[in-house]
Amino acid sequence: MDRWLTNNNVAKVVALLMAVMLWGVVHMGETGSGNVPGTSPESFRVLVKELKVRGLSETAYLSSIEREQVEVRLNGPRWLLLDPLLVGERVEAYVDVQGLAPGTHRVPVRVSGVPEAVRATVSPDYVWVAIEEKKRRTVPVSVQVTGEPAEGYVAKTPTVRPTAVTVSGPKSLLERLTRAQVYVDVSGADKPVEKRVSVHLVDRSGNIVDVERQPKTVTVTVPILPSGAVVPVRPGPSKASRRSALRLPMSASFPSACGCTGRRRRSAPFLRSPRRR
Repeated sequence: MDRWLTNNNVAKVVALLMAVMLWGVVHMGETGSGNVPGTSPESFRVLVKELKVRGLSETAYLSSIEREQVEVRLNGPRWLLLDPLLVGERVEAYVDVQGLAPGTHRVPVRVSGVPEAVRATVSPDYVWVAIEEKKRRTVPVSVQVTGEPAEGYVAKTPTVRPTAVTVSGPKSLLERLTRAQVYVDVSGADKPVEKRVSVHLVDRSGNIVDVERQPKTVTVTVPILPSGAVVPVRPGPSKASRRSALRLPMSASFPSACGCTGRRRRSAPFLRSPRRR
């Protein structure tokens, strides 16, 4: 026995066996005892950019939610977590507000789309949501004409079809609405302008409010007519009547003014004040 221990070759073999055993212990500690490589538990984080809301009734409106993004931590086999088609694109985070009354509520964040072999934890696991009663209201449409028509033309009072839109949203928001505003540009127009334009909802402060509305567009017609001027009428004999000694009866009547239409440059001579005699 002593002779074996002092033998150089035997000592080398024993050292080699001990090194192999030590490597095995360390390797098993890293991969997990009894696990096949590639199936050991791993951790993976997914940032869900849209926290969805489920169970919202038609008579309720979600006025606010504490967060729109949450982080989901997944624990499971490595081969499953590294496959984006199995996990990354299917993971969804949501809150269920079914049956909740109007008010502020603290609701749990849930996760769907995770395989059975994967365990999911979400952060934060609770969020605050505010729910309001959903109302409907009819708002009149107001038309604002912008721009200038062509020279010698003027824009008359516009008409709109339909004259009002139906809006739906939280009660507190609808109470602040004052009008449904539309804009029509008539720059350079020399004939009637008819356009289908988008409807913008405006509150008391003049701010644009984004809520549901029907219809979203209306048809506006703006009449474009030649501009006119009123000029005074001074009855008197013309050169032809003087030569022919034409005399008008005393009962003849003349208007005090008449209207003329046309381009401004051509109408300018008629707008000058008459010369005094």
